[in-house]
Amino acid sequence: MRLEDATVLLVDDLPTLRELFALWLTRCGCAVLTAKDGAEAIRLLTTQRVDAILSDISMPVMDGVTLAVCIRALQLTTPLLLFSGGELEAAELQRIRALGIETILTKPINRQALIAELERVLSS
Repeated sequence: MRLEDATVLLVDDLPTLRELFALWLTRCGCAVLTAKDGAEAIRLLTTQRVDAILSDISMPVMDGVTLAVCIRALQLTTPLLLFSGGELEAAELQRIRALGIETILTKPINRQALIAELERVLSS
C-alpha cells in the first residue's frame, strides 16, 4: 500500500507533536486520525480502519507498549511504529521486540526518516 492511500493513527500526549506529525503526514496525502493516549487509540481502533499506527511510548493513561499489548490481544495485524524521547532500558526494548515491533524511532524525529519507515511498513 502507498502512503497516499493509507490512514495512519497518530498517538501522542503532546498536542504540538501530534499537530506537527499530522501536518507531515497529510502533506504526503494520507489520512490521519489522532489520539492523546493508548486508551483513546483503542477506542478509535474499534470503529475506524487504520493501515498503520505511530505511537509515543511514554504517555499517561495508557503508554505505547501497553497499547501494543492491547492491539495484539485484539489480534489486529496493523503495523505499529513506536517512538521515544530517550534511550530504552534493555528489558523494555526486549519486551517491545517480543511484541513484534521492529521500528522504534528516537526523538527528535526526522521527517524523511518517519515517512520512509511508514512507507516501508505499509509496503510489507
